[in-house]
Amino acid sequence: MEKSAVDKSTVDKGRRAEDIACRWLKEHGLEILERNWRFHHLEVDVIAKGSLLDAKGRVIVHGFNGLQTQRQFIHIVEVRSRSAFLKKSTYSKHEKMSSLVEPQMTVGRSKQEFLISAADAYVRINHISEEVIFDIFSVEFIESGFRTSFFPDAFTPKW
Repeated sequence: MEKSAVDKSTVDKGRRAEDIACRWLKEHGLEILERNWRFHHLEVDVIAKGSLLDAKGRVIVHGFNGLQTQRQFIHIVEVRSRSAFLKKSTYSKHEKMSSLVEPQMTVGRSKQEFLISAADAYVRINHISEEVIFDIFSVEFIESGFRTSFFPDAFTPKW
């Protein structure tokens, strides 16, 4: 397989994962503000606005003394994807690929700093007053479709 076909396949998989992530986020009450937002060399997969969610997509309500509110946040969402099955060129069947690192674990310190810089630019350019949180959305493509995981407030920036 030539390199451009592999690159196109990777781009298509990433775009499909972002589509899945956006659909899930919308279904759980978030408004998608931007997709693939760019500023110079910085890029954010998805920027959304809405309540704080838990890992299952349930709204976390803040409050005390019987007064509960749903605060609005800006969600900077990094979408990660991985194929769990690879087609081996010598076989016609799919073979399970053992994943040593889960997709969400690939968001290391340098990627976090990149996302923090992008979020800072987005907030300044758009005069955002809401609190910013960083989420990771993982899509694992499997033989029967895909599996998703949501990691809300996945890391805290050191501004």
